[in-house]
Amino acid sequence: SEAVKEFLTKTSVLTRMNPAFCDGFLGIKDSGNMLSGLTREGLFTIPLDEGGEWYRYHHLLRSFLLDVLAENLPPEKVGELHRRAAALWEKRGEVELSLHHCMEAGDHEKAAELLDRLFPWLVLAGRASFASRHLQALPEETMDRHPELIACLALILDYRGDYRGA
Repeated sequence: SEAVKEFLTKTSVLTRMNPAFCDGFLGIKDSGNMLSGLTREGLFTIPLDEGGEWYRYHHLLRSFLLDVLAENLPPEKVGELHRRAAALWEKRGEVELSLHHCMEAGDHEKAAELLDRLFPWLVLAGRASFASRHLQALPEETMDRHPELIACLALILDYRGDYRGA
């Protein structure tokens, strides 16, 4: 049905989801029924836990749906979906997922803010490569407005022995 197609394409931007998150993301109230129905019908929707609380799409289905989404929605509408997901993930305390969606939306200022907040934790958790990859993905103009992030990247590069890069 059109409702199922719309649900699938719009939620394809999410790497994982639960009914409450999808309801907030899409502004609907029946995501639980939709997700359990997709799973029951064998439509490549995979439960991530025993209770059916969290789901994800099979990577091939998700890839296809993202292509369909890009063909049917202008880039600014796809960006809106990512910004909405970023806001919801941040509200839930899932800052890394929020960061992912900010980067996908091209919201580099918000991504810089999240990286600045996450950086100490990422380094302590041994995730400097994650931090470095995201810092290096930010445009130069964004980095210029956030000298603290330039310093963070320099620390990582120095630690790795990339003195020229640092």
